[in-house]
Amino acid sequence: MVAVDGQPGGAGLDVVLALDHVAGVRWPDLARLRGAVDGPDLMARLPGSDGVSVLAHGRDGIPPPGPEALAAVVVGLAAARRDGGPDLVVVDASRERTVGSDLTWWPCVDLVVVVAGTGVLELAALSSVVAALDGLDADAVLVLRGERVPGRLCDDVEDSLGLPVLLTVAHDPKVARDLGRGVAPGSASGPMARAAAAVLTAVGMPVGRSVTTSRDALLGIPPGTRPDPSLDVGRSAEDESARGTDRRAVWRAS
Repeated sequence: MVAVDGQPGGAGLDVVLALDHVAGVRWPDLARLRGAVDGPDLMARLPGSDGVSVLAHGRDGIPPPGPEALAAVVVGLAAARRDGGPDLVVVDASRERTVGSDLTWWPCVDLVVVVAGTGVLELAALSSVVAALDGLDADAVLVLRGERVPGRLCDDVEDSLGLPVLLTVAHDPKVARDLGRGVAPGSASGPMARAAAAVLTAVGMPVGRSVTTSRDALLGIPPGTRPDPSLDVGRSAEDESARGTDRRAVWRAS
């Protein structure tokens, strides 16, 4: 798996994944990138651990490469799948990379995962992001963040925006603790880990021996375990899994 950091000006996705101490190519090293990208060669140069590599932005003030470089990287990595490259390419992007941007590389995307809070401002911003996705030849799902999000709100959001709510996820205090300890969030059990399992299942990736198309398995919950009230799945989750589509790229906008 390769995670591509599409949020310049942030801490860097390598920090989130506890890979900031690992040497390798980062976006500042691609400042002069022109033309096509050799996906396998780039993968071999990226920092990584436990089967996950990351192309992260730096924290040295160097201006990030433009949208042409992002497009070349994503296209190159997607093409590398045919040669034994990454089984999954994740692009973590901000609204600015979604709305009014050069999205020429979107034919490589199989599934769009839009993450948003459930407050008034967050839902208003979600509407603008979803509108920018209109006409793209890719499936899209919503992930809503909030404490005990009512099913009625999920229904209203689905009806208003025309996209299914894959799941809702509550605040996970383990995330801040993991980041403080230099551990990638979601490595242990909890709402974040189960949310990640649900998204991986939606893109056709295995998440463990017990994975099936059942609701609990979508959440990564072992058989017989009582459901966790901090995380729920929208009514379309099982439909998405049952389609059995071979998806290998995820877009996250927040």
